[in-house]
Amino acid sequence: MSVRRLKKSLSGFEAEFCILDNNGIPIKNVDPIIKECRKELGRNRVKTECNKSWIELTSYPSINVNNTSADLLHTLEHVCEIAGKKDMYVFPFATHPMRYEPAMRKKRWYLIQQRVFGKDRFRKALLCAGFHYHYTLPRGIFDHKKGFLRVMKHSKIKESMMHSYNVAIAVDPILTSFLQSSPFVDGRNLAKDSRLLYYRGGKQLNYPKGMYGNQQLLGGLPPYKQTEKDLIYSIRKREKRVKKLIEKAGVNPGKTMEKTHTLDLCWNVVRINKLGTLELRGMDVNYPQYMIGAGILLKFLFREIQQDFHKVVPADITVEEAFKREGNVVYIPPHTTVRNILQRESAYNGFSSKKIRKYTTRFLRFIKPSLHKEYMPALKPLLSLIKKKKTVSDRIISSAKRKGFNLDSELSKKEAAEIALNWAYKTKKETIDYTELLEGLEL
Repeated sequence: MSVRRLKKSLSGFEAEFCILDNNGIPIKNVDPIIKECRKELGRNRVKTECNKSWIELTSYPSINVNNTSADLLHTLEHVCEIAGKKDMYVFPFATHPMRYEPAMRKKRWYLIQQRVFGKDRFRKALLCAGFHYHYTLPRGIFDHKKGFLRVMKHSKIKESMMHSYNVAIAVDPILTSFLQSSPFVDGRNLAKDSRLLYYRGGKQLNYPKGMYGNQQLLGGLPPYKQTEKDLIYSIRKREKRVKKLIEKAGVNPGKTMEKTHTLDLCWNVVRINKLGTLELRGMDVNYPQYMIGAGILLKFLFREIQQDFHKVVPADITVEEAFKREGNVVYIPPHTTVRNILQRESAYNGFSSKKIRKYTTRFLRFIKPSLHKEYMPALKPLLSLIKKKKTVSDRIISSAKRKGFNLDSELSKKEAAEIALNWAYKTKKETIDYTELLEGLEL
């Protein structure tokens, strides 16, 4: 008897980029560029962000990951062209190396968050640009009218969602290693992925001063959830926590949360989005070949889990045994291993860590049979990172050392701007080259 498969889900991308002037410094207001971009690309492709130096690009969701990839590449190339005409550049990485004061948009919700978390912590969020991947939840589990999960009993659809949610948490250290691009922030080399420290923070990363350093429930890497009720309970718990924080900040929570969606009050690395998607939001923004490469891996990962009803089971196994498959069961390490050990190893060491390399290799071995062979050339840039044991962050650090910059002290404004501009120069070419590569494949 054949098993009835779930309907295929859509993939979608979001990517945040900082726009630089011709001296390598973030411009103070990106709105004129956004206005011009929207004339050519439409309002839905180009959006504002909390930092007025940033531009957010979104792709049209599609079952075929190549279609949504092509859409993002098309948008990014046009933004590069429009910025170039104004003698400006698209900075492709998660944190600008320079110490500077970001200009925050004076929107009510941003101002409230600033009061809730404090100016210093919220400032850190304004310095951390990310790449987000969306995969639509199995059809029937999300009530789009209510904008929330349906409570289902004894449903394969419900089980499939929970297995997808847990595997998304398990692969987070792999994704952050592949996409890390933030070795410098505020002039300092804190880690290979300084964005993780600044944004997530917390004792697991040995950085309590991060945005969510003392509020891991709201923005950290969450633990696995065993049931849908566990997941819903954690969502409601976050809602109550935010309400209390808003009250403590002296703001009327009723008025503030009246028009705020419950699922918007979750900023975790893995979350259920009000759009009815599973959203992975823990990755650095990077050159398109690495973002799209990660998107391809994730598309086939979730397709494997959902289409074939694989069960993702946390077990007392080592990193060397991770992603072991027995029939339709896939074993992942305990969430304490992922959150307390692998997350930190990824942030500070990336692929120079033996644990991260082994963990990533185990994952790739698991996912390889599911990958369509025609996608392998598109994955080559991403997979070369683990082969060379070096990420983009390693390349940025090596380049700075060759220039003679002292990485044990704070970079000067001139040094930081030079680093930023050097890599921003390449964004358009990297985009065009990868577009041509995808167009040459039979996908």
